[in-house]
Amino acid sequence: MTLGKAQRTGAKTTVKANAKEILYGTANGYLGQLLMDTDSIHRGWVVEPGMNRTGGIHCISAKVDFTKTGINDIVVGRDDGSIEVYAALTPEIAPQLVYQKCIGESISTIDAGFVTSTVMEDIIVQTFSGKLPLNHNQRGQPCA
Repeated sequence: MTLGKAQRTGAKTTVKANAKEILYGTANGYLGQLLMDTDSIHRGWVVEPGMNRTGGIHCISAKVDFTKTGINDIVVGRDDGSIEVYAALTPEIAPQLVYQKCIGESISTIDAGFVTSTVMEDIIVQTFSGKLPLNHNQRGQPCA
């Protein structure tokens, strides 16, 4: 996603023209943002794992705006079987968790788009065992 050049001001990141956004996930569950321009790389926001969340992040997709805010949401697949959707009001502020569902198997790949309908986007995942569960844009249940 092309954003703008980043400049950190306290806890908030200000985005300027022509920066690129890099999203990353860690084995201990952190979700973060880096902003890169031709001169440097700046750290953006970081979302710490929740109290009950133990799964490392295996995959990230940011192709679809499920929440219709004008900014693509971040869809995360974790090794504990959690599928999470994070939404942000602006690219500079850390996104908030708006959807979580547990499918009970470690997730290896995640994507989103129009799969079963031309009106509503779906989340499709592949598990390490090879299953391809499809998740509609509905309320989910947290992993135990």
